[in-house]
Amino acid sequence: MASPVGHALLGYAIYRVTGSAKRQDRRNLLGLCVLLAIAPDFDFLPGILVGQPALYHQGLSHSLGFAVVVSFGVAVAYSLQWGSLWADWGRFFLAYASHLVMDLFGPDARPPLGIPLFWPLSDVPYLAPLQIFWGVRHAKSTSTATGEWISALLSLHNLAAIGIEILVGLSVVGFLHYMQSVGASRPKPQTHGP
Repeated sequence: MASPVGHALLGYAIYRVTGSAKRQDRRNLLGLCVLLAIAPDFDFLPGILVGQPALYHQGLSHSLGFAVVVSFGVAVAYSLQWGSLWADWGRFFLAYASHLVMDLFGPDARPPLGIPLFWPLSDVPYLAPLQIFWGVRHAKSTSTATGEWISALLSLHNLAAIGIEILVGLSVVGFLHYMQSVGASRPKPQTHGP
């Protein structure tokens, strides 16, 4: 599974692709895209409270059903102040779902392997047969204690995995920025009257 750093960079990339530079609320859009890209991993919090951080990890928060509900709720609240409900819902859904895609294509060594991608229609966990990301290691089982969980997070493997995510993520963000600047610098076609 990817680190919060990798998820945040992908949330930023979603913002770059879907955000509008002319909107006065672009900082809010950026913040929400990054937050929603990380949000499925907030399922560590209740586990931390009971001393087993991985107890609820990769559960319902790692599903498309949850992504639909959370992103729609955020879009409704956000559209009251700033935006258009449907455009923002699509943007927020992509940011949340980007987390699921990264986890789907990352390694998982803790049973049950994968994420319940199609919940509530199915509880079957899915994991892609091809792992693209190196992934971080954090718990061998759902009963791993907090101290062991923290020790696992601070490993050299995880530091290297985060470094790779930063390199790949910044490359993608740089490419998107370049493509947008090239598109913005092209002269607009002139239309001639009848």
